[in-house]
Amino acid sequence: MIPTRLKLAVAEVVLGAATLCGLPPVIASPMKAATQTMVICWYGREFHGKMMANGQPFDEDKLTAAHKTIPLGTKLLLQTRRGKSVVVEVTDRGPWVKGRDLDISLAAASRLGIVAQGIAVVSYKVVKE
Repeated sequence: MIPTRLKLAVAEVVLGAATLCGLPPVIASPMKAATQTMVICWYGREFHGKMMANGQPFDEDKLTAAHKTIPLGTKLLLQTRRGKSVVVEVTDRGPWVKGRDLDISLAAASRLGIVAQGIAVVSYKVVKE
């Protein structure tokens, strides 16, 4: 359970001028090099094998992510405050849970060390559009 005070602090960082479920306005031009933050969580195992927006079955062992508007095929570098990082490819649409910006696969969550907590704030930048 995340305390309300922490949720508000995260919202202030993530939101800026954007909505909590949306993407900060700067990413509308993904070629910008500036690093930003977003709230991420990982896909549940119940999605393994189900079709993604890119037409491929979801594989929890691949480094993939879901976002509502970032173009499919875009690669994002995600980094935790503790310095763990991973590059994921946007292959699906979502997340559909309020307050979350990106769903990542179990493999990506493992690399970031967030499996147990399930949700985290990470910095990110587009590495390949």
